[in-house]
This record gives sequence, C-alpha cells and structure tokens, in this order.
Amino acid sequence: MEPGGDGDAFASEELQQQMETDGDDDGIAIDKTLVEPVCNPSPVVISAEKHDNGSGTECSPTLGAIMQRVHLNDGDVQELDFSALAQRNKRLESAGCALVARSLMTNHTVRKLIIRDHAIGDDGAIALARMLCNNTTLECLDLYGNGIGDRGIEALAQALYGHGSLTHLFLWSNLITDRGVEALAQAVRCNCTLKYLGLVHNRISQVGAQALLGALDVNFNLESVNLDANDVPRSITNQLGDALVRNRAEAPMVRSRMQEEEAEITRRLAEMSGYGQDDDDEADEEWEDEDGSESSGFLTCSGVTDVPLSDSGLWI
Repeated sequence: MEPGGDGDAFASEELQQQMETDGDDDGIAIDKTLVEPVCNPSPVVISAEKHDNGSGTECSPTLGAIMQRVHLNDGDVQELDFSALAQRNKRLESAGCALVARSLMTNHTVRKLIIRDHAIGDDGAIALARMLCNNTTLECLDLYGNGIGDRGIEALAQALYGHGSLTHLFLWSNLITDRGVEALAQAVRCNCTLKYLGLVHNRISQVGAQALLGALDVNFNLESVNLDANDVPRSITNQLGDALVRNRAEAPMVRSRMQEEEAEITRRLAEMSGYGQDDDDEADEEWEDEDGSESSGFLTCSGVTDVPLSDSGLWI
C-alpha cells in the first residue's frame, strides 16, 4: 500500500477523540497472542476488529486506552504492531504517530515497534526520534513504507548517536536519498548497538553507499546493511559485503574487548574513589597542630618566611 493513498486516515481529530474516549463503537481492538511466553510475552497486534469480551458483548478498547497502558507500563507488553490497521485503511499518519511516540517515552517494556504503511512522513519520524532520545528499551523499529524523506531520517540519525538499545532499524520503501544516508552514516560511526540497517527500495546512489562504507571502517558492530532496489554499483555493494563479513567475524571479539575495557575503567574509578577518601583523611590530619587543635589554614608570619622565594619574589 502506498502512503498517502485512499482510505480513512486514522489521525488528527478522529485520533484525538480515540485518545480521549473509552468504549467508542469505532474503537481499536487489541489482538493479544502469546508467542514464546518465556522469551517474548504478550505481543500486541493493534487491529480494527471488535473482540468478544467473554460476556456476549463486544469490547473495543480505544487506541488511547491501549497507549495509556503502554505509557503507564501496565502489563508486560513487549511488541506493538500497527500493521493490521493499515491493511484496513486506518492510518496513524503523523499526528497518530506522535501520540504513539509520546506514550513510548516513558515505557520500559516494549522492545519491538512495527508501524508499516501508515503515512507518518517526516513529522512522524521526527516524533519517533524524540522518543528514542528518552527511550532506552526499544530494540527493533520497523517503518516500512511511510513516505519518510531526508528530514525525518536526519532526525532519526541524531537519535542514534550513542543510543544504547536499538539493534534493528527497518527503513524499507521510503523516500531516502544520499543526504539522509550520509546523516545515518555519521551516526553509525558513534553507535555501538545497531546490528541491522534496512534501506531497501529508496533513492540511494553510490554517494550514500560510500558514506556507509566509510562508517564501517570505524564501526565493527553493524553486521547487516540491505541496499537492494537502489542505484548502487555492484562494486560498492561487494565492498560493503566484505566489510560486513569482517564485522560479523570480529564483532564478538570487539564486544569482549569493550566489556573488558569497561570493567577496567570501573575498577580504576573505584580505586580512585578509595584514594580520594584516603587523601581526605590525610589532609584532615595535616590541618591539626601539634597540640591537637585545628589550624585556620592561613600562614602565620613565621610560616611565610619559611616559604622559598624565586629571584622575582614569587613563591615557588
């Protein structure tokens, strides 16, 4: 489905009403299915269907009620999937995406967010970027087919600088050009967690691909980059492939070395903290006079004459 096509846009005033109204007949139902309960409990698929609540009446939680749960960390919801809405021509668009992003700012359970074919555009991507600056739990973000251009990608790139949880970023079938990819490449240089970057079917040429190749010279954690259906020469994709093979081979060693370095830094900081306490104790002792009383800390007249002077008269 092309973003911006026909269909009821699930955004703006209608979405605001969804956020404010409980039990509306046009509410959004959640289809909760347990998948691998131990490893990935309670993925939530948000659809436009009504569900029987077991009492013979239909129960349709509004989008607002669902996102309120997410905002309050009510329940162990680890996955949010909005794909079913788009398949029924109910789209979040930028306004709806902004509401979802605000709910996730305070969430620490959702690890996977799927917003495919919702026409969120640059403004929606910017809202998600703001969310990523506060959320350090999300690991997978799928934004397939949302009409996101370079402005939105630049915002997402800024959020990736030093981000500590996101490992998979799907940006397939958007409007990304070399400008946006160059921003992503700069962010990748400073990111240690991202493992997969999907850029299939965008508007990327050799320039953008070379920017990513340069980033891989310093980033050994990124293991997969997909540039299919772009205008990238085979020679560049081959070089990218070689660099990624190297990363997949060396990534475990790099991570192990980083963990060792972090442990060493922690140990040294602990030692420095201990030394600082000892120095403070010694300093307290030095401020005491021979009779046990504490000195004011100022030099007496006799003490000044004992301080060595340079030829210019300055203390040395």
